[in-house]
Amino acid sequence: MAARGEKVLLAVSGGADSVCLLHLFLEARRSLGLRLAVAHFDHGLRGASSRADASFVRRLAARHRLAFYLGRSSGREDGGDGLQEAARRERLDFLLRTARRRRCHRVALGHNAEDQAETMIMRFLSGGGPAGMGGIPPLSHGGIIIHPLLETSRGDIEGYLKTRGISWRQDISNEKPVYLRNRLRLELLPQLSRRYNPRIVEHLGELAALLRRDSELLDDLAGPILEESSSCRDEYFFSAAILKRSHPALLTRAFLTALRSLAPREREFGRRHLETLLTHSGTARLLTWDLPGGIVAYRDGTGLALRKGRLPLPAITGTHLPAPGSALLPRSLGKVTASVRRRGVSFNPRRLAGLPWKVALDWEKIEPPIRLRRRRPGDRIRPLGLGGERKIKDVLIDRKVPRLDRDRLPLVCDSRGIIWVPGIVLSHRCRVTRATEKLLFLRAHFEFPMLHSG
Repeated sequence: MAARGEKVLLAVSGGADSVCLLHLFLEARRSLGLRLAVAHFDHGLRGASSRADASFVRRLAARHRLAFYLGRSSGREDGGDGLQEAARRERLDFLLRTARRRRCHRVALGHNAEDQAETMIMRFLSGGGPAGMGGIPPLSHGGIIIHPLLETSRGDIEGYLKTRGISWRQDISNEKPVYLRNRLRLELLPQLSRRYNPRIVEHLGELAALLRRDSELLDDLAGPILEESSSCRDEYFFSAAILKRSHPALLTRAFLTALRSLAPREREFGRRHLETLLTHSGTARLLTWDLPGGIVAYRDGTGLALRKGRLPLPAITGTHLPAPGSALLPRSLGKVTASVRRRGVSFNPRRLAGLPWKVALDWEKIEPPIRLRRRRPGDRIRPLGLGGERKIKDVLIDRKVPRLDRDRLPLVCDSRGIIWVPGIVLSHRCRVTRATEKLLFLRAHFEFPMLHSG
């Protein structure tokens, strides 16, 4: 798990697992040319006992002439499983931060086979799906976090230490059936081992490995869906075509990966969230609902959007667009620029056909002032090349513009009406003809993602 010459940060709590981990790396240090350092995080949950753990690890590191890094946190004596989860996150953040600052290639943790079995059962009890049931991965966080003892039993670890006369700290809180993990360790797993299968821990570890392998295949198969659906850093848009043609198993995996990408620190995504997304993926009416991590889901007939935070709707009420010049959308969410030039001999309007955010109009047909605004009920336009007017609403529906985008698009208008809806439709009244001598170029740029592609 660690390559020759790498620097490894060892997470040592003082318990048997991490002390064993430290000594195994010390044994391999010379043959692999490893550079080692020790990190300890004091949660402050057990008062003097926690401080004694930190002192024990500090002396252990000093004895072997290893750099020692200590992290501290204030904690409470009481609490439930939520407190344990918060403490776990805090410790992991400290380890990753320390590894980054001290230029360590790996962070080694001492989770063992029983830890893996307990994790599997906890996730099963909470309704975990295939991804969660893979348990603790041997490698995570891009290979930075490693778990070398994941297939080693707690009994073997303690046996290794005892035969070498190596002492460790005993955390008495682990012997109290207060937290769910403790109850599984002290009550359920021993009963399963005694009464049903003495190799239950080993078999759960094997099952976790099989499920991780299958999960990796699902990740690979769902990859193209994610690539096609990623519209920007804070949003994914799964089109109706993708939702219709993709297998539910691949969709739920793509949803889960997207959610974790949008909220990497959030751990509350569960089966019910994924099933809700899948259930509503076929609806045509606009639906919105909140998900953990500040993510909002939007669904209409064009597709499903997952976004970090609520969609910004700029209040465009009548922003003046000078020509030449530019007009900013409210809250710096984008801008529209205008320039006026004489028509050159080489100008060909067909060259702009594939550029939905840039258009050319006949300047002489524009009746200033030019303004930007949001759509209004009853708005109409005569689309380029058509013989009559159409409602803007109908044009947007025909172009399959999601309802979310319809109110985000700024309409470019002169004193007679709408001359351009960026990315959607151009007014026939202002079209460029052979007689056009002067051109108005308009270009739109948005800082917020548009769900439609134009």
